[in-house]
Amino acid sequence: MTVTTPVTRDRDGSQNTFAIVSSNFEGNSVGDPGRRRAMHATMTGIGPAFCCGKSATSPSPRTASSSTRTRRHLACAAGSAPRRKDQAAHRNIRRPVQYGIEIASSPENPQKYAEGAPSGELRVVCWNVEHNGRGRSGSEDNRRLAHSILAGYQPHIVFRQELTGAWENGRHDLYEEASALGGLIPVMSAPKEGRSRNPVGVMVDPQLFQIDTHTDHDLPWKQICHVQVCLKGCPKPIQLASAHLCHFDPTMRATEARRLTVLADHGGTALIGMDANSYPYRTRDEITEPLDWDQVDDAVHFEHRTIERDGRRVSDTRPSEILSGGKGIFTDLAHHAGTVLKQPGALAATASLKRKDQGPPQRIDVVFGTPDLTPALRSFEAVATPDVRRVSDHALLVARFDLAVLHRILTATH
Repeated sequence: MTVTTPVTRDRDGSQNTFAIVSSNFEGNSVGDPGRRRAMHATMTGIGPAFCCGKSATSPSPRTASSSTRTRRHLACAAGSAPRRKDQAAHRNIRRPVQYGIEIASSPENPQKYAEGAPSGELRVVCWNVEHNGRGRSGSEDNRRLAHSILAGYQPHIVFRQELTGAWENGRHDLYEEASALGGLIPVMSAPKEGRSRNPVGVMVDPQLFQIDTHTDHDLPWKQICHVQVCLKGCPKPIQLASAHLCHFDPTMRATEARRLTVLADHGGTALIGMDANSYPYRTRDEITEPLDWDQVDDAVHFEHRTIERDGRRVSDTRPSEILSGGKGIFTDLAHHAGTVLKQPGALAATASLKRKDQGPPQRIDVVFGTPDLTPALRSFEAVATPDVRRVSDHALLVARFDLAVLHRILTATH
């Protein structure tokens, strides 16, 4: 193993130091867990900003699951820029990470997760950024504004929809956004020929979470981006999923919703952020202006968003019923905040913030969590400021959780 520690100097005279590691771990120590742990511990002690490794071997096809394993610490990586010593205490600065892969790095205080529950709050955001900030025509460029809006909330988990074009140029747009949010680890589904070109993604704070797996659930129109993570210091994993249900087929939306139920199977804990392209089923609790389909001018939208019940065409609420109705596989967090936590603003409309021919704006963007997470929920809001409206036709959703309560939830059953 070769470790190089270059030193650079800024114009103001302050020094920057960082580590570059080059190493060849034979076969990536596959089949020898003890050796792999020792390898990870060695790398953690160094805390590299750049890591170039050979023999980043994947598990054999016979033993690997269909998931893409993301904990490959020694794949070739380009990390963050050098850090000044005085940056460590700044809230927005996180340890250097390899985009899309967890690098062997540690929190500034690695003992705090071992000693007990972390304090503070966990911030989760969900946003459909219209065509990734380029607008429907592709002629706009509001990406920097979108990054600024998101960064203002200092999120730990980001559910993104419409990462249009983010896979191009080596996924430059994806990594640029993750970097602007303080060095989150980004994962996205890749679009397929003949299907939607507006994929979804998940971004995670490596200071709080360890990523275990990444799976793309391959459905007929859009994939679901599914990432399994563990809050550091907690044994029980959380299933994270970003989804954008089919805009043109109610039956397909129902299938996609049923697919998402598997994340909560066998007592699993899950958190889902989505553009549901459909409506909440508990209509009496909603605060949005009622949707009268007789007054909707867009005939195609009417066909896409309604279903037939009792001989009438009504709003499609089946995804909401599947996910949060019945025996309550999931909790609609906005509904919980609005009705239980008495935060009526949580139930504000989310889309469309621009079009006038599809009826009044409705609450079609949703964050669902398994019921075990609801005691940790502090607040929920739908943000539709002028800047948000400039970037997208969808509101930004922000959920805040009590981190200490969440820690207890994820350790109580183990």
